[in-house]
Amino acid sequence: MKKIKLLTLSLCLLIGTWVSGQEINVSGKVSDSKGEPLIGVSVKLVGTQSGTISSVTGEFSIPAKIGDKLEFSYIGYATQAITLQSKKVNIILTEDARMLDEVVAIGYGTQKKSDLTGSLSSVNSSDISKSSSSNISQILQGKATGVYVTSNSGAPGSGATIRIRGYGSISTDLTPLYVVDGQPIGESQVNQINPQDIENVEILKDASACAIYGARGANGIILITTKSGKSGKSVINLDVSYGSTNVVNRINMMNSDQLYGFINEAYINDGLRMPRGYKNLYFYDGVGKGPNDADGNPTDINVYNTDWWRETTQQGIRKNYNLSISTGSDKMSSYFSLGRYEETGTIKTSDYVRTNIRMKNEYKLNKSITIGQTLGASYGVSHDLNMPITEILLADPFTPVISPTANAQDPNYEYNKYMGSQYSYYGNPVSRLNRTKKENISRNIDGTVYANINLGIKGLYFNTLLGFENPNYNYNQFDPSFDLRPNDLIFNMNTNVESKYNLVNTVTNASSWSLNYSFQNTLSYANKFGK
Repeated sequence: MKKIKLLTLSLCLLIGTWVSGQEINVSGKVSDSKGEPLIGVSVKLVGTQSGTISSVTGEFSIPAKIGDKLEFSYIGYATQAITLQSKKVNIILTEDARMLDEVVAIGYGTQKKSDLTGSLSSVNSSDISKSSSSNISQILQGKATGVYVTSNSGAPGSGATIRIRGYGSISTDLTPLYVVDGQPIGESQVNQINPQDIENVEILKDASACAIYGARGANGIILITTKSGKSGKSVINLDVSYGSTNVVNRINMMNSDQLYGFINEAYINDGLRMPRGYKNLYFYDGVGKGPNDADGNPTDINVYNTDWWRETTQQGIRKNYNLSISTGSDKMSSYFSLGRYEETGTIKTSDYVRTNIRMKNEYKLNKSITIGQTLGASYGVSHDLNMPITEILLADPFTPVISPTANAQDPNYEYNKYMGSQYSYYGNPVSRLNRTKKENISRNIDGTVYANINLGIKGLYFNTLLGFENPNYNYNQFDPSFDLRPNDLIFNMNTNVESKYNLVNTVTNASSWSLNYSFQNTLSYANKFGK
């Protein structure tokens, strides 16, 4: 009897251990102390990159294991962490009085979080510095509660789409207003700013906080404050980082054997005989090159088995260099930075390079007057993809990358050496990537000059600011002449002949230049009465 009990206990322990290590779907609801559901609460699996947010009903769902730790955080509420004991969890978050007393930047000055009547999210420099992304819009992804951030593409230097107030608007444009050190600037120019120069980001939904910007703030406002010098010793900081990017879920392409068998099976299922052209493509350059059969005759083999995904992708590299100098005293502060960001994409020929310079100075002339200026400049160059990614997936493996019959003495060999597609409707992807050259050049200068003057009454200040931005763009494209038709086989089955030649060199150039400026004057009064 004792042996049976001991065996039963061992089995229970074994089952309990197995269950605790099994990943399950944990779900639950997050509410406040009054029982009201909290929307957009960040739910993070501690020690991993896995996370989610609560829905409009406060509910959430996340894959985890029994014994894992979940962390719940929300603006204005104390962060709470729990150890999972079951797959159903209900959380009650309590207000954090310290966070409600925190002073944040809004459209027309500063205010306590507890005094705001609407939503606000904040991201500080410590959160920004942990990210390796090239621009601030990508960095905000997953860090700003209640803000929708979706990546536009995986191309080097590409930004993200940000939606603060959902997808309803008084106009067709849903883009929020970006304000950098008091100066409104465009979304593309924001993505040119070096993230390492940003001190904090405030995202405003509150109507009163956005009021000073009028209808321009209808889609919400993103306030960006750049770094300033600090009083004390001078600080020189050099930051160098290196990283790599890879395609996470590699697409396994059909090889020649699989595609040939697939086509043959399709014809058999239809009661038809496969055309000989397919066999000729499959055994191209391999006729009589196989081992001898039982009768001593050489057999045919498949020679070309092109994996177009492997031929067009690579490991991406990211390099980031930043130098900053900060100094200050009780009379002045100064900040200067120089940065360079380089990225090669996971698709060959795509890359992005950006150089930034930024300076910020502030001087306290006397007890009543403070003046300052900010100035930033950026220069970015990117090379785009020359075709949709889908064309890489639709090319056939029968076609080699380089034609075995290409004439190396051809003056235009660089562009004529490729084999045009012999089966697929779409052209040779490697040829497309290396042929057309697309270059985007973006330059931007932005800055402000400001003064803050006390008018002789305690708490009464006059603020004046003159700001500008000067963005300009150049787009260059070169399409060389080429002719891949001489490389075609007599049993070529491709019907898209137009993709195999271009007899004229073409150059495209487009440019734009603009100057935007603003002149802002505000009076502010802050005082405490009855104390």
